[in-house]
Amino acid sequence: MTVSGKSGPGRPRDQAADAAILGAALEIFIERGAAGTTVEEVAKRAGVARTTLYRRWTSKNELLADAVASVRLATEAAADDWRGLSLPDVLKLTIKEVPRLMAQPMARPLAAQLLAAPELFKIYYDGVLAPRMAAFQLLLDQAQRDGLIPRSVDTKMLHAMMAGAFTNLLLLRTEPPTEAQARAYLRRLVAALGLKEILRQGAP
Repeated sequence: MTVSGKSGPGRPRDQAADAAILGAALEIFIERGAAGTTVEEVAKRAGVARTTLYRRWTSKNELLADAVASVRLATEAAADDWRGLSLPDVLKLTIKEVPRLMAQPMARPLAAQLLAAPELFKIYYDGVLAPRMAAFQLLLDQAQRDGLIPRSVDTKMLHAMMAGAFTNLLLLRTEPPTEAQARAYLRRLVAALGLKEILRQGAP
């Protein structure tokens, strides 16, 4: 199943081929952007036939969306399934895992290329970001009901402020952060938003 929720007809299950294709697509996308990425070049770099790609993905944008999603899935494997986790658990997981993603050399150019491709970004947003954001919003709302966040706080605005701070760290600085810098930044962010005490709760 692709990020877009569609599967190519008769898509065979060959994990080695999938990994080669996604890796090649990601490299070319970072180098040239969505407009400069072609199925032919991806197939050539991955060492597979074009028909192999078309059996798996119905469009270039679906392929690229899966390629971009593969970075998050590989880096945030521990954060994929938030069922049963509380807000304190997820905040701790975020501080642990997200800095590793942000410190990767590809992180900034990848995000920039994604934002420059509206159709691709929509596929990625619908398939990856929107579900994750919805799940986090539910955690914020539950934490407020549990008394961890004051009733006077607008949890949707709190969420938006966190997302904006992440964007600032990744894209609006002259140099990308190191893993240590990103982790320290996230800890300061949690404190600035009044969530520091929440980290004392949840799983260790």
